[in-house]
Amino acid sequence: MPLSAATETVCLEDVEFEGDLADCKNIWNPEMATLYLIEQGTAVYKENLRFVIWVDDEPRKEIPIREVDRILVFGNIQVSTQAIHACLQEKIVVMFLGLSGYYKGHLWNWEASHLSNELLQIERRQDAAFQLQVSGAIVRGKLLNSKQLLLRLNRKRKVPEVARAIAGISSDIETLVTVNNLDSLRGYEGISAARYFPALGKSIVNPNFSFRCETANLLQIRSILY
Repeated sequence: MPLSAATETVCLEDVEFEGDLADCKNIWNPEMATLYLIEQGTAVYKENLRFVIWVDDEPRKEIPIREVDRILVFGNIQVSTQAIHACLQEKIVVMFLGLSGYYKGHLWNWEASHLSNELLQIERRQDAAFQLQVSGAIVRGKLLNSKQLLLRLNRKRKVPEVARAIAGISSDIETLVTVNNLDSLRGYEGISAARYFPALGKSIVNPNFSFRCETANLLQIRSILY
């Protein structure tokens, strides 16, 4: 992902929802090479040929160093000197970000094989046209997915409010080609979201599932969708 995107997202968006991310857990899967350190208060240290991930009152996790290519550190995470030395020796890039996902800096070995890619990303961060192109593609995909889901849910129910939301989102998608700045793009994304979520609530018929267009409830809905 271009670093420009990192300056515009908290999990997904550039708003101060640091408390939301603070509730997340560290992420590691043996099938992936990136370790995401998200859980606040986490300590990382090296023991033999493994990284040890320690959080208060939780069983420690051990990860073979050879299986890690990159570490993303969000917020208040402690990384020991020995772990840093291991990263430098094994050419493991460590990226430091704020709780909101805002890029702060890198720790890397100058011999790291993907250093050129990182430098290109930093260079692209200053390219306004590239930022608009990538952001526009992301927003367009989001709107298309929103529209398709509402179409599928409303295929048999034929709820008028949902149909109007679908028409509105379709209009927003067509208008995206005329957008020439990020502020306008954010505006259309917000307008479509205002159409989408009430329509989604109208499309849910399970009486045991409560849906309200309130911030706290929307965060719960997003956690299910993503």
